[in-house]
Amino acid sequence: MSLQILVKVGNVTNLSDARYCAGMGVEIVGFPVGKTNSSALSSTKIKEIAAWLSGIKVAIEFDESSFDEKFVLEMIQDLNPDYIQLPIELKQEFREITSIPFLLLTSSIEESENKDDILLYSGNIIQNEIELIELCAKNKVILSSTQLDKVSIKSILAKISPFGIELKGGAEISPGLKSFDDLSEIFDILEIED
Repeated sequence: MSLQILVKVGNVTNLSDARYCAGMGVEIVGFPVGKTNSSALSSTKIKEIAAWLSGIKVAIEFDESSFDEKFVLEMIQDLNPDYIQLPIELKQEFREITSIPFLLLTSSIEESENKDDILLYSGNIIQNEIELIELCAKNKVILSSTQLDKVSIKSILAKISPFGIELKGGAEISPGLKSFDDLSEIFDILEIED
C-alpha cells in the first residue's frame, strides 16, 4: 500500500500493531520506553517485535520522566533506533549524549534548529492553522492524530501540508486479537489511488 504522506504509528506495544503497520505502508513505528511509563516495553520485547519489520524506521519514545543518562545510553546502544522521541524541553540533555535524529514532542509553534529533527506537534491544529502552515513550510512537522478524523483529515492535510501524521497503536483484546477499524479508515483515506 502506498500512502500520500509519511505516517508514524506511536505507542506500539504488540506484534499485531507492528505487523498491521508494516502492511499498511507506515514509515516509522514508535515503541514506548521508560522507567515510569506503564506501557513501556523492554529492549528485548522491542527487538522481538522490530524483527518482524522490514524497511520500517524505529523510534524509541521517551517521556518527560525518562532522562536518566545511563538508561538512555543503554537503550540507544541496545536498540540502535533511527529516531529518539522526547519532549522538546529535553532536547539539550539528549543532544549532549547522542546524534540520533529526534522526534520532538511539542504543543507550541516552535522551530527546530536541527534540520534532521522532526517536530511532533500535538497542539491545537485549527486554532494555530496559520502558524502551522508557516512552521510546516520551514520544518519537518508530523501532526498528532488526536485532532484528525476521517472527516477533517483531507482538508487539514491540504491546508497545512505537514511532513506527516502520527497515529497511535492500542492494546490487544487478547494476544494476537485486535480490531483495526479506526486505523483502517484513516489508511483508506491516505491511500494513493491507482
